[in-house]
Amino acid sequence: MPEEELSEKLGISMTQLERLETGYLNPDDELLEKAAEVFGVSKSYLKGAPSLIFEVSEPGPGSVANKYLSVPVVSMRAGAKAVVRESDIIDRIILPMPKDRDADYIGILVDSDDIDCPRVMRGDTAIVMITNKLLDGDWVAVSDNGGPVFFRKYSRMGPTVILMSAKGKKTITYEVGDERFKIIGKITGFQGSL
Repeated sequence: MPEEELSEKLGISMTQLERLETGYLNPDDELLEKAAEVFGVSKSYLKGAPSLIFEVSEPGPGSVANKYLSVPVVSMRAGAKAVVRESDIIDRIILPMPKDRDADYIGILVDSDDIDCPRVMRGDTAIVMITNKLLDGDWVAVSDNGGPVFFRKYSRMGPTVILMSAKGKKTITYEVGDERFKIIGKITGFQGSL
């Protein structure tokens, strides 16, 4: 079902639908009732679902399959692992399909108050594209010797990598090939806590 049709059936604007999809808007009882009718499920079923849009994005008749991506969410400690196991996954979030459909993504739950990234707070989820194709100024998720993930602004000058702080913490510099620091990937956005 096209998004325009869904927003019309639910009686909400496209902006409100987008906010529902990204978790920035919680549906009230009236909207849950309409959604239950549209999707042919009970209101209590929708309340138990991880998010309203999750029910829409599942493949099936009239769905919007291939428009959304289910991204596993892990803790800041598990995000530093080379391999994330199913047991490390604490949640999943549904995102609009990114332009780079071939890339892998992971959500890292910010579970610390000591965050070095602007406008991010405990409870937010960092959306990280697993890549080593970085540009100066990209925000990256980094691990120091397998410790919990932290965030820094990336820059490179020849063989030297520079990870800059936004909130006055120490700037980290190291040479390419130094195995102490592991860049997990590029932060493509954050999903706020509800």
